[in-house]
Formats: sequence, C-alpha cells, structure tokens
Amino acid sequence: MRIAVHVLVLALSLAALRSIAAAEEAGARLVSGPYAVALTTEGATICWQTKGKSAGAVRVKAEGKAESREFKEAGAADFHAVKLTGLAAGTVHQVEVLAAPGGAALGGLSLRTAPKQADSFTFFAYGDTRTNAAAHEQVVAALVAESKRLKQQTFLLHTGDLASGGSNEAQTAEQFFRPAAPALERLPIIVARGNHECGTDLFPKYFPEPARPEASGKADDQCFDYGSVRILVLDQYTRTKSEDGRMKWLAAKLAEAKDRWRIVIFHEPIYSSGSHGSNLGFRRQVEPILTAGKVHAVFAGHDHDYERTKPISGVTHLTVGGGGAPLRGKGAGAGADWSVKFEVTTHFLTVTVSPEKLSFRAFCPSGKGDEFEEFDAFEIPKDCAWPAAKAEEAPREQPATAGQAAP
Repeated sequence: MRIAVHVLVLALSLAALRSIAAAEEAGARLVSGPYAVALTTEGATICWQTKGKSAGAVRVKAEGKAESREFKEAGAADFHAVKLTGLAAGTVHQVEVLAAPGGAALGGLSLRTAPKQADSFTFFAYGDTRTNAAAHEQVVAALVAESKRLKQQTFLLHTGDLASGGSNEAQTAEQFFRPAAPALERLPIIVARGNHECGTDLFPKYFPEPARPEASGKADDQCFDYGSVRILVLDQYTRTKSEDGRMKWLAAKLAEAKDRWRIVIFHEPIYSSGSHGSNLGFRRQVEPILTAGKVHAVFAGHDHDYERTKPISGVTHLTVGGGGAPLRGKGAGAGADWSVKFEVTTHFLTVTVSPEKLSFRAFCPSGKGDEFEEFDAFEIPKDCAWPAAKAEEAPREQPATAGQAAP
C-alpha cells in the first residue's frame, strides 16, 4: 500500500512537472527574433524575445553535419541571450531557438561564423527603419537578394532608429524585427543607438553583447572586428562613466587597428546637409580623434536621406538614413562644399573590402516593381592622406538644427 502511494505521488509529481514545462513552453511565443549579435570566429550571441518567460535553449548544427549541439539558458527570461562558443571559424550553422531544452523550435536562422582571416568580402548597411514597414520590407528584400547574389553571408550595420517608439516593445517588433527578419535570418547585426532609442532600457536588452567598455558605463559603445575591418560604435544618447576615458578608449582602439580598415558608426552625423543638419558639438569632440586615428569612413543616420561627403581631413562621412523612416530633403545649412552626393530616397549600401580599397555601392528603388538600382558608387583607398588633427581645421558652415533627440 505504501509503495502504491509513493508511486502515485511520483506520478503526480512528474505530471505536475510536465504541466509546468508545457505551460512554460506554451507561454514562450516569439515576439522578436531570433537574431545574432557579437559575431566572432567561434560563435555569436543569439537573441530573441518571448511573450512569456521561459528557460530556453539554442540548438546548433553545422551545415552538412548530422550531429547538433544544444546551449541552455541559465534561467527563465523573456529577453533571451545565449552565447554560442566552440564553433568552427568561417562555417555555416543552422540555429534554432527552443522554448525549453530539448523542446519545440520557436524560430531559426543561418549563422556563418567570422573567418579567422579575411581581406576580401562584402558587408551591408542601412538605417532609420522606423514608421514605414512596407518601405523597410522592400529595402530588406533587395538587400537580402544582393547578399545571396554575391554569396556574402557576413554582417549588417544599422545606423540607429529601429522604430518610432524605442521604449515600446510591440512597436519595435512590428516596425523593426518583423520587416527585418529576412535579413536577420542570415546576417548578424551591429546597431548604433538612435535618438528614438534614447532614454529607454530596451536597447541593451535587445543588444546585450558585446560587453561595453568600462569608461562608457551604460553607454552602448562597442568594438567589432571582422577580418581586415574594425568597426567602432558610439552611443550619443547615454551618459558615459567618463567621457574623457571613452574618447581615450576610442583613440586606443583605432591605434590598435593600424593594419585594418577603420570604420566608426554613430547616429547623428557630424557632416549633414539634411533637415537636422550637422551635430557640431559632437564634431568638435570626436573629429580630432577620427583624423588622428586615420578612420576611413564614418556611418551615420538621423537625417532621412543619403549623403556622401568628399574626404574631410581624410575621412569620408556617409548619412545612411533611408531604411523606412519618412524621407526629408535638405535643411537650412545645405549647400556646403563638402557634400558630394545627396539623394532623398530609401536605400541600402554594400561595402566590398579588398586589400587595396573599400568599394561602396548605394542602391535605391528603380521604379520598376521591387527592383533596386545603383545610384552611387565610389572607392576609398587604404591610405587616405590624413593630416594632423586640429578641430579648428574642420570646414566651417552655418549651424542647422542639430538635435539631441529630434524626431
């Protein structure tokens, strides 16, 4: 009799555990993702958001292999981040996020780990994707098609302003993660915080890796290496632990990368003919470091247009802000002699890296269905003849409405 009671208790306990697991799995409905951040030669961090909290897992299988590995979360969460390690460099893996260890797959993506060495490849860039989901979808479809045509599964840069309401999870899911899904299913993403992500703690939840520099404090600065390229991302909207320390970090990271291509990303451009204009205060702060650090190109967004400058103290500045936000024309400070190309259009960029040069191509809708066509192309050589950096040497212009949290 006592044995029967114990068996009954055990059966009830197992049933209860199965019920809890089923309830957790049922509650783990995808809201956003999955997507990859912090790509390395041996893995990446896989992120996703669920409606209910659960302790999920990630199942990984190298392309063409039968066996798979499973990486488990430490505890239940609704914003999930699982770090993959120990994968082979430069190889493609099929990745599934699971509602629970060994459980049902919620979604998946294809991940190509970074190669140990690479000096010839193409990466992709766009930004300011908020508001117009249809335009965003059109840009993403063309970008993904170009990625497949080139057979380049590398990474994607985003210049900020994912959605109109950066503190609104539902709006971010609808305006950014849903339209961007086809790109995120094959390209790890690097994002600069925009003004529409200003003042919210959601941004580091969406993008928890890589670790931020100590001097940056809670500011979402980061350093990313891929082959012969180093990319440094600066957050213009979060107070740093030490601004002087942060600028020293930027200078040191650029100096470390003397044999690499050097690219910097932040949201508000320091050279812009657009409606918001140039952020002159940030220009005074950062430009001497960009020049001394021999930066090849700066990517920004904020103004909803495309603009390319001539090399200024050796540095080419790009505004890449046509991913779906309302398009705008030139602002009050327009007409500066440093502006080479200005277009009001939705667009994306490809950047082809080689040992001798960076080759940029910008694409916009052709007017023929969903087709895109090239509207700008240029090259940046390895040696840009950077002069000694002095802030007062920067070209002068009439200040425009450079906002800190402009729409």
